[in-house]
Amino acid sequence: MFLERFGFQEHPFPDGPDPACLFVGRAQEEALAHLRYAVSEGEGFSVITGEPGVGKTTLCRAFAGRLRAEHEAALLSGPLRTPAEFLSALNRQLGVAAPSARAGDQTGALNRFLMERKIAGRRVVVLIDNAQDLPPAVLEQVRLLSNLETTRDKLILIVLIGDPGLEALLHSPKLRQMGQRVSVACRLGPLDEQETGAYIAHKLACRPPRVPLSFPAEAVHWVFRSSGGIPAKVNQACTAVLNAVCQAGLPAVGGEMARAALFGPPPAQQAFLRNAAVRLGGGRPFAAAFAAAGVLALGVLFFSLRGGQPTLPAGDAAVVKALPEEETRAAEEGVGTAASPAENPAPHPADAARGGTKARGPSSPPSAAAASGLSWSVQVGAFLQPENARRAASEFTGRGWPARIAVFRDGKGRTWHTVRIGDHADRGKAEAQAEEFLRREGKPVVVRPYGAL
Repeated sequence: MFLERFGFQEHPFPDGPDPACLFVGRAQEEALAHLRYAVSEGEGFSVITGEPGVGKTTLCRAFAGRLRAEHEAALLSGPLRTPAEFLSALNRQLGVAAPSARAGDQTGALNRFLMERKIAGRRVVVLIDNAQDLPPAVLEQVRLLSNLETTRDKLILIVLIGDPGLEALLHSPKLRQMGQRVSVACRLGPLDEQETGAYIAHKLACRPPRVPLSFPAEAVHWVFRSSGGIPAKVNQACTAVLNAVCQAGLPAVGGEMARAALFGPPPAQQAFLRNAAVRLGGGRPFAAAFAAAGVLALGVLFFSLRGGQPTLPAGDAAVVKALPEEETRAAEEGVGTAASPAENPAPHPADAARGGTKARGPSSPPSAAAASGLSWSVQVGAFLQPENARRAASEFTGRGWPARIAVFRDGKGRTWHTVRIGDHADRGKAEAQAEEFLRREGKPVVVRPYGAL
């Protein structure tokens, strides 16, 4: 309805993935940086996770499109029920011709293609969407593909994309070997309210209408409250608001209209409209129902035209966090190491019960192991944005994992703010802490050397 009213050539808020109009907020920037690092460093396994609708597919499709200028990229989605189906779909995406549909012939043709691309200096990157739905046999085939390598480099780089359940799946007993190979992992979070406004403006700029159109701050607020910053839900909310604007015959989007379209009129006005509907229906249920529909439509118009401040729905605003996880081998290769401990409250109750590691205060010096040379820590996150690292360090410290931030610069000149827990003289103790963290938090981590802090 609103497309014709405002003169859109294309829907600005489509239901499906929209890589041609990718919005890059802080979480998206982090995820893209992790993917670029994985490709540049030849990391074999990467994982991107996030709640449904958060924009994983859009981001990965856009990334694959950009890769194709310098590398080979395939994006697989849809049902892949057997290893043969998976290999056949992969070869089709890469333009590889196999003599038959047999898995052995498909693998042989793919291996030859990978060697040719290696000689030509082009990496081969495979992005697998909805990886949490792959059958165990297909996941095993994916793992076997990751074994294809020269003495120095991986021949194929694999990015698994899925819902948060993918992390737990990769660390289940059956797939633990595969999960241990994940070197780059990132969780894509929702937008905050400010980013939601920027996202809406970006979408309208990508596919501009003939009639000037914008969402004022108050309308953005209600869209954010309705969607929680999930881009797919933001699209649905914006579509609902624009349709309501057209139904009411209004020239522009307003805050009261957005509130009425997404949450309905405030409680007092809802009671008024219900009573009006009953009166118009003469007390007859069916007639009252039809009358209610008409009165509610009039109510949307009425409340869009009236002044005053909106009434907030019950409950506080959604708390939105975007905490991409993991990074890079920058700690092993980088230069310039600095650490700033986060605030550390009492240790986790389980640690206290076992007489575990004492929480380290902000002024605590590095351990003797760190001062004498190499020590090991558990890396629970890595970020380009320092505020994301501080937020993550504060969150983990508050849950009983005393965290500090170590800063490294990688070979590309990028500065990574890594969040670390623990400081151990030998790697075995760090790996034991990593196992304990995974058991409690259900999040993948990696063990990295601290170096001299």
